[in-house]
Amino acid sequence: MIALPKPRTSWDYELEDELAALRAHREEREIPAKATSRLLMATWNIANLGVQKRREQDLRLIAEMLGCSI
Repeated sequence: MIALPKPRTSWDYELEDELAALRAHREEREIPAKATSRLLMATWNIANLGVQKRREQDLRLIAEMLGCSI
């Protein structure tokens, strides 16, 4: 696997603020209802997801975006 360069910036953030913003956005967005005639698809570039070190707060934020809990 070819690893991309690690980001040079520090992504400091308040986890609870980010989680609240994601949850508020979830309430406002309009995702179509499930139907047998409809395919819902999402993409996310996960390059280096397992290569770079992540803090616990980063993993919690990623889990929230994916709709699961850790």
